[in-house]
Amino acid sequence: MQIPATGTIIDDRYEVLECLGEGGTGAVLKARELGLERTLAIKLLHAGLIGNDEDRLRFQREGKILSTLSHC
Repeated sequence: MQIPATGTIIDDRYEVLECLGEGGTGAVLKARELGLERTLAIKLLHAGLIGNDEDRLRFQREGKILSTLSHC
């Protein structure tokens, strides 16, 4: 996986601000949601894991769990 460069727009919705870290399953990016002007984290799954159903389901479960967290 090539980590998107700072300033890259993802899905016409998010602007990449920086890469926060990279690990065995993917990378976490700090991004700004366009329109709403809020900062958030985006985790990208390594391309080699997308075709593996088990890895993809684990990634989706993790996303659902993390979406319930509140950082106040």
